Amino acid sequence: MKDRKIRLLLVEDDKVDQMAFERFVRSDNLSYDYTIAGSVAEAKEIIKSIRFDVIISDYSLGDGTSFELFDQFNDLPVIFTTGTGNEEVAVEAMKLGACDYLIKDPEGNYLKTLPSTVKLALKRKQNEKELQNYHERLESMVKERTAQLEAEIVERKQAEEALKESDEKYRAMMEAMKESIFICSPDYRIEYMNPTMIKRTGRDATGEICFKTLHDLDKNVHGVCTIKYTQVSMLS
Repeated sequence: MKDRKIRLLLVEDDKVDQMAFERFVRSDNLSYDYTIAGSVAEAKEIIKSIRFDVIISDYSLGDGTSFELFDQFNDLPVIFTTGTGNEEVAVEAMKLGACDYLIKDPEGNYLKTLPSTVKLALKRKQNEKELQNYHERLESMVKERTAQLEAEIVERKQAEEALKESDEKYRAMMEAMKESIFICSPDYRIEYMNPTMIKRTGRDATGEICFKTLHDLDKNVHGVCTIKYTQVSMLS
């Protein structure tokens, strides 16, 4: 915006106000590339072919009101102008999406605040777009992360199911073996005994200390239960 003129559409049907605006732009050397529309119909046609940065629109026009144009402004910053005594109309314009409003006075002093009002309206609209872009990026990041988490959950479930299936096959294999098999934890407690082992010892000793149950010892003498981590021990 600093490197080029501000493209501005003035929607105003009063010739005196049109000329006052043009004189003010020239006298203050404002960097405006402006177009003037004198009616609702003319404004609609101009908007179809020219892109603007900001709209300044009077309320009462020859063939209607500027409220008929709000859906044509394509989310552009709009500065609403109206005569004194029409503050309620200005408030209604703000509700429709106008960024700001100016109350016109017969002396035209309202034009003095026009440059700062235009600048503020452009800045406000820029901030709104940046905030919207931030929310869109944030929403995109949340969706992406959610998709990743969902994929991780599916992958984890598949891994758990595969592990469960493997454990079931492994347990079924041990259940069918003729060798005596038991699984012992790192603290020497028996975690599993297959049927052959139970039959050999005469009972299910799950949870008991292996060197006491299997070797009748009070401690692991000479490493009779050599266990670093959970392992399978086989007794023929």
